Amino acid sequence: MGALDEVGVFFGSPAEAEADLNARTYRNSVEEKQYREQREKVIDEQESMIRDSALERMEVVQQDAAGYHEAAQVHLLAAQEVREKIKNREIPAKEARKEIAKLNKEAERLAILAETLPSDYAKALHDRDHPRDVLEFLYRTYPLGPIRFDF
Repeated sequence: MGALDEVGVFFGSPAEAEADLNARTYRNSVEEKQYREQREKVIDEQESMIRDSALERMEVVQQDAAGYHEAAQVHLLAAQEVREKIKNREIPAKEARKEIAKLNKEAERLAILAETLPSDYAKALHDRDHPRDVLEFLYRTYPLGPIRFDF
């Protein structure tokens, strides 16, 4: 290894590093284990930033869903108030029914959104946005610099 010990080994993306390290021949199993542990450590550090960001975003999604749920409740309360006004004959029933239907429809949309938003986000993270895939995408899209492995 000689000169590489001082400067490290650089790769353009985690996939390149993986391919290179899998193609290498090692003097013994201890050397191979050291290479693989170092590679996993560096990549895991980068993936952890993506995972942390996804978890923070999930919290925001949960808050948004709670906001949609509250908005749906407000619409349902408004529809109930309109019903009370009909009952007290404060407004004509024909106009009020249209308003009630509109409020109920909007409340239903908000409730569905509140219920599905967190699960849809979690499913997208699980099915599509694995941290390693995101890391590969970021390195391909924004080649800021190579990954350095200090062996």
